[in-house]
Amino acid sequence: MSVITYKCPNCDAGLAFDPDNGKFVCDFCKSSFEEQVLQDKEKQAAQEGQTRPEESAEQKAQTEQAFGEHSQLYECPNCGAEIIADDTTAATFCVYCHNPVVLAGKIAGSFRPDYLIPFSVDRKRVTDLFNEWCKKKKFMEDDFHSQKQVDNLQGVYYPFWVIDVKANGRLAGTGRKVRTWRSGDYTYTETSVYRVQREGVLDFNDITVTALNKKQINILNGIQPFNMSRLKPFNMSFLSGFLAEKRNIEQEGARVAMEQTVVDGGNALLKGSVGGYSSVSYEDVAITPVNEDWLHVMLPAWMLTYRFRDEDYFFAVNGDTGKVAGRVPVSRKKLAGLFAGVAAGLSALLIFLGWLI
Repeated sequence: MSVITYKCPNCDAGLAFDPDNGKFVCDFCKSSFEEQVLQDKEKQAAQEGQTRPEESAEQKAQTEQAFGEHSQLYECPNCGAEIIADDTTAATFCVYCHNPVVLAGKIAGSFRPDYLIPFSVDRKRVTDLFNEWCKKKKFMEDDFHSQKQVDNLQGVYYPFWVIDVKANGRLAGTGRKVRTWRSGDYTYTETSVYRVQREGVLDFNDITVTALNKKQINILNGIQPFNMSRLKPFNMSFLSGFLAEKRNIEQEGARVAMEQTVVDGGNALLKGSVGGYSSVSYEDVAITPVNEDWLHVMLPAWMLTYRFRDEDYFFAVNGDTGKVAGRVPVSRKKLAGLFAGVAAGLSALLIFLGWLI
């Protein structure tokens, strides 16, 4: 999985990913290509001895170095956000506070993602979704729904760890079956006691843990889930026209959340396999991860943040599915108008009732 931008087969210029049609487009000769076509051409070149399709340890080191050379790291002096962009980005703004960001230099190749889900929802569609969503917010601050805010909409890739885990599961407990019947004037109860045991290997796929320690990533909770079947090997071309957040949680920092997910899921699976008893008491339940496969993955979201009266408000769109979430600032003026209208209506009603009494 190369991090070098795909080259146009027709003119050798760089290609950029277009989320509107899901193709790679050449701005120079206006050609467009599906990713499979480009991959087939790479494989053909590999068979001819021009490249090697399999990534060896040496190639991995080279592609990490290329990622470092073809990406830029920006820092926001106001809120501290660290943003990754491709090396064609001359300047940008902070997604969260809209302040200009400062070029901080290159980023280490070890931060290169393994996979990402490309944007499939383009800016025009996001703008339409934003306008439709705002029309439903009757008491929203007017400035939130403006052309200025539309211009601030930004596509951002967010970092996550996606983990496949195999775990050994063990459960032991006591099950009871209670049978009650009546004979004559007497009621009889029979309790049968059984030993309950479960043991086996549990598979967990696509456990997703955030790789960013920042409150803003909580925004993504409202637009999940992401379709992990659409993951593609990372290529710098996908970053063209978009930004990315630099991860600041490594595997060890994400391990507690991963293990908790495995334990909770394992408990549910093992206990869910026990049935047919009136009651069950568990004495020993143990879930132990034995094999883990970690991937650094970037997931796409369109983001808009708005600062109003010292509070942050946001609008977010899943860059793959188009699911919308957000929180808007409420206009005190509009609320006052509502209360005034209610008060006037109530007064009129009281006057009318006064004439009837």
